[in-house]
Amino acid sequence: MVQDLIDCEARASSDPCWAPTELNEAWRINSNGATHRPGGPHSKDGYACTFWKDLGWFRFTGDAGTRLQNTCPRLGSCGTQIPYWTDATMPEKVKEVVTITVYGSERRYNKPDKCKLNPRPLEVMRCSNRTQFDFIYRVPSDYTEFCSSAFCSM
Repeated sequence: MVQDLIDCEARASSDPCWAPTELNEAWRINSNGATHRPGGPHSKDGYACTFWKDLGWFRFTGDAGTRLQNTCPRLGSCGTQIPYWTDATMPEKVKEVVTITVYGSERRYNKPDKCKLNPRPLEVMRCSNRTQFDFIYRVPSDYTEFCSSAFCSM
């Protein structure tokens, strides 16, 4: 029993797919510009922030959906002022780390051209082929903190 626990802890420390931070808040999936301010760690003026380098590997679960949003959200969506999304192709190969580009959105009802602002790198890895969206993500370690911005999910 103790050895099983030690083996499990060793696996979790060597494989980021075993124990990523879970982002499961329902406000992450709201992309219609609701301007919800959930607060939380690193927040600015109540807007959520997920652009902090000590977050480590993370995945979307539960009420937040299963993956990073792939369409441009409206300004003020997803619990933050500047929501981030991607139109990148996700990796197909299991356990391969790929760097994709995520974009900030300041899209308003009458200004659809504000979807690809402040491009930033984001690392992504497919953990398995169990489901179509078994991905984990990580902000690169050389990132400077950038708030009030957060990732939208779907």
